[in-house]
Amino acid sequence: MTTGQLIMLPHAGGSAHAYRDWASILPAEFALSAVEYPGYGSRISEEPIDDPAVMISELAGLLAEVRAQLDGRLLILGGHSLGAILAYEVALVLQAAGRPVDALLLSGSVPAHQGHLVPDLSVLSDAALAAALGADGDIPAAVLDDADARSFYLPLVRRGLAFARRTSAVAATRSAGRERVHAPVVVLGGTADRRCPASALGSWADVVDGPLEIALLPGGHFFHRGQLGEVGRLLTGLITRVGG
Repeated sequence: MTTGQLIMLPHAGGSAHAYRDWASILPAEFALSAVEYPGYGSRISEEPIDDPAVMISELAGLLAEVRAQLDGRLLILGGHSLGAILAYEVALVLQAAGRPVDALLLSGSVPAHQGHLVPDLSVLSDAALAAALGADGDIPAAVLDDADARSFYLPLVRRGLAFARRTSAVAATRSAGRERVHAPVVVLGGTADRRCPASALGSWADVVDGPLEIALLPGGHFFHRGQLGEVGRLLTGLITRVGG
């Protein structure tokens, strides 16, 4: 029996609630935790972190504590979109500190050095941003149709998207000459994802030194919402391979 923990990092502007259904797709002996960024979700009253280096450092500290508490059990780190970039960066920090994760699940993101392929939604007008978020599923149509709700959520998501852009740029700059992540990695992408070109997912091989599996699933940027069963199958396979 393979035991351990999966820790997931949310997308830009998202919260831990995005992973509310993921516990049901994991093996019973594997625990799920989702990180809540300051300024979002249950931590909405807190000051957000705007410096990518600070965010990466704080997440690495949190994961190092979890690594120690697991006492030899598996630690898999994952994330979607912004969360995938942060997960990779945190994995590098932990690896350098001698506390590596056992595997990575990277969803809905190209590696940072391919960040120029991702459209910058943060610079769009409110109307254009609302249309893009509605089309991609970031915010439900019912929320976007409500003026008060829209005025609350749009700035939050815009701030998150801008932070994601800065994070990708910082990670791309830091990547030159760095050691790669030495761990099994599963990369997930949507066949119709306008923010993460499927053709660029293979570029993760440039920054991963370990078994790399790339799976394309039907759907757009949030393809996993309608493909949880397949995501669970891929995760279970990853856990089985890593757990030996």
